[in-house]
Parts: sequence; C-alpha cells; structure tokens
Amino acid sequence: MAGNTYARKCRLYSIQTSIFLSESNGFTIGKYGKIYRTTDSGQNWDRYTFYDDIKQLQFVSTSLAFVASGKDVYTTEDSGQTWKYLSTFEKRIVSLKFINENTGYLITLSSVYKTTDGGVTWEEKNNGITTNFQDNLLCIDFADENTGIISGGSYEDTVTYKTSDGGETWTSIYEDDYSISTFDFIDKERHRIS
Repeated sequence: MAGNTYARKCRLYSIQTSIFLSESNGFTIGKYGKIYRTTDSGQNWDRYTFYDDIKQLQFVSTSLAFVASGKDVYTTEDSGQTWKYLSTFEKRIVSLKFINENTGYLITLSSVYKTTDGGVTWEEKNNGITTNFQDNLLCIDFADENTGIISGGSYEDTVTYKTSDGGETWTSIYEDDYSISTFDFIDKERHRIS
C-alpha cells in the first residue's frame, strides 16, 4: 500500500492545533499556554509558555505571527524564536484574523476590534451591532481588509453581521436560534460555515 508512514517523534500534551510552514518548520499550540516549535520535522521541539491558554496562532508570513492568549496579544518576527507582548483587552479574546502585517481584527466575548499598526493599538468597531451578544461572540473571519463576518449571541438571539467597509459599519445578514461557530471565507463571495 502506497502512502506516508508516521513515527512517533515525541510526546506533546494538550495539543489543540498544529501548523507547519514547511516540511521541517512547524508549531503546535495547546492548553496551559504552550507553543511548541520544531525546525527538524518533529525530531525535537522547543517550548514557549504563555500565562494563559492559547486561543489562536496565525502566521502572516514565514517569520511574522500573532498569538491570542487569554486577554493578551503577542507577536513574533523571527519565526517563533522569541515572542513580544503587544496588548491586553478587558475580556478574553475569542479569535483574531490578521489580513497583513499591519491590519488585523479580533473579537472578545462581546466586542469587535481593529488594528492598523500590527496589534500595538486597537479600536473598538461595534457600529451597527444592535445585538447584546451576552458575552458569546463565537467567530470572526475576513476575506480582505474590508469584507468580514462576525457571529454569536445567546441561544434565542443568534445573529451574524457583515462589514464591507473594514468594520466601520456592520449589517445583520442572518438571525436564527442556532449559532455559527466557524465561518471561513474561501474568497470574497464564497464561504464555509458550521
């Protein structure tokens, strides 16, 4: 039978997501604030520990990445060798989405924020959002700097909003009793939801 073979290289605990940038360079993130980095296809792993669970790791290039950990945002400019603190929010970060090295969006449990300086400063962008998300914003995604979606709410009042102007205004596009927990743009017109 043709195919790849796999061998256990090491034991990593509480892994939530793995990201490989090349055959040899990869990262895993998990509970308890752990990021593991390999440069030799998983033979060896270096560990970096944050103070809270890591919600998301997003690479914008092979060297530049952003991490959401608890209420904090961190960045690396050297492919994860070192990490630098950027900012803190009042509530826990649910998800983030960077379009490029400067422009990014994130949601906390109840608000939307935008940065245009690589995560150093953030501006709240809730104009047009009339729903009380009751600390239950679930997902965010952007197709480009202007077109994005957020979704969340309570069981009886779930709403999905869309922006076409970089978060300046939001318009309700879907309301139901069921929440959308994942929204991924394929391109500006097509997307996947679950």
